Amino acid sequence: QSSSSGFNIYKGHSYNVQSAAMGAPDPYMDAGLSNTERQLQQLQSKKDRIERQIQSDVKMDRGLVAYKAGSGPTGIISSNTASSEGGGTTGGGRGDSSLIAARMKRLEEERKKREEGGFTTKAMRDLERMKKAKVYSHAQIRINFSDGTHLHAKFLPREKVAAIRSVIESSFEPSIAQSLDFDLYVAPPRRLLIDTKTLEEEELVPASKIHVSWKARGAPSGKFLRDELFLAGGGAASFPDAKPIITKPAAADQKKGADSKKRGGNGPSKEELLMQRMLGKTSTLGGNTSSKKKTDQDGDKKIGKPKWFK
Repeated sequence: QSSSSGFNIYKGHSYNVQSAAMGAPDPYMDAGLSNTERQLQQLQSKKDRIERQIQSDVKMDRGLVAYKAGSGPTGIISSNTASSEGGGTTGGGRGDSSLIAARMKRLEEERKKREEGGFTTKAMRDLERMKKAKVYSHAQIRINFSDGTHLHAKFLPREKVAAIRSVIESSFEPSIAQSLDFDLYVAPPRRLLIDTKTLEEEELVPASKIHVSWKARGAPSGKFLRDELFLAGGGAASFPDAKPIITKPAAADQKKGADSKKRGGNGPSKEELLMQRMLGKTSTLGGNTSSKKKTDQDGDKKIGKPKWFK
């Protein structure tokens, strides 16, 4: 007999009569969630809260600016793969071969990590990824056209690629906007972007270059961008601000903890030093012999023991 619609036989179900009679929530309502899933939910809530704080005004101000070939700000990430290779801004950029090699190296490291890490659930992998993730104020996108002109604009990381397409279409001259047809892709390697995916899913965060590929009979024959977009240019690209989801301890606190551990955790205790002196040993338990000799000499001076006494 098939189970009733909407009932999951693999999930725990609870109904606490006493709690229901008192109007209190069921204490076993989330009994089916693992500890990993609870941590993942907490970090997701924290991520949503940070996004609301730092991503409030991006849709109100796209910062849409157009530049002619050979001009424009220098300080934006030089490739779509820079976000996954560690980020940072570059002035001259890197060659295609080095970008492909860096991407292949990263994919190989991820493959080895999956193979050597043993069995992990999807929740465990998502939790590990969430712990290392950062929340960005926006994604800075550079849109390159075949004639060398390019657009700069800001988008939210959770916006879909369709939002980029809509902004591009709004930048065309109204008289020819309906006749232009194009695809969006990133390179290297060349990969078409899917309109229904978000910028995060397409790895376009925090900053990326994307390219416009004109379809057959859809390429413009002359000027196609609005003139007022070029007049708004100037200045450097607005690189996104970033906040980690999990804040790591400051370097000073880490150094302080390491120093205290070095003084107290790894060194022998006073009782051990006393036992070593009583047994006539000259070296500490895994410690430094010179420091022990100095301690013995200082101790001999304090108690007044003569040098000839063995």
